[in-house]
Amino acid sequence: MFALARARAAYVAQISRASHEPGRHSPGHGRAPARSRSRRLDPALLGIGAVLLLLVLAAVLTPPIAPYPPDQGNILIANAPPSAAHLLGTDALGRDILSRLIYGARLSLLGPALPYIARVLRSVALRERHLAYIESCQLVGYSGWAIWAVSLFWEDRPRV
Repeated sequence: MFALARARAAYVAQISRASHEPGRHSPGHGRAPARSRSRRLDPALLGIGAVLLLLVLAAVLTPPIAPYPPDQGNILIANAPPSAAHLLGTDALGRDILSRLIYGARLSLLGPALPYIARVLRSVALRERHLAYIESCQLVGYSGWAIWAVSLFWEDRPRV
């Protein structure tokens, strides 16, 4: 009985000594120092990043890496299985599936970019249109917050 209590006391003393020594960490007591924690990326996150990078590179470099034009078909090799000439095979019209996927990646990246580009162009155009009104308010003597207040509460402002 006393041996068990003595062993427990020795273990507690060892843990308390280890937690007070700089650079040492005992498991289960507090957080580990930042330098001992490894900064590893999640393998799933790395896989997703690699697939996205591959998709972007394929979309940017479409003409050099696509083996065939996406609309060129050969009815004699329709529904062909994967081979050395057609890595993913062909569809019902004899078009290369890999080429169609690569060209499709270009369109799938361009699709979300177009609304963003349109939004930027619209913002620039509206800012240029609104700039003359702001300059006229500054000529009258309004400061930044006063221009905001006037444009917010005064609905009969002149349209430029």
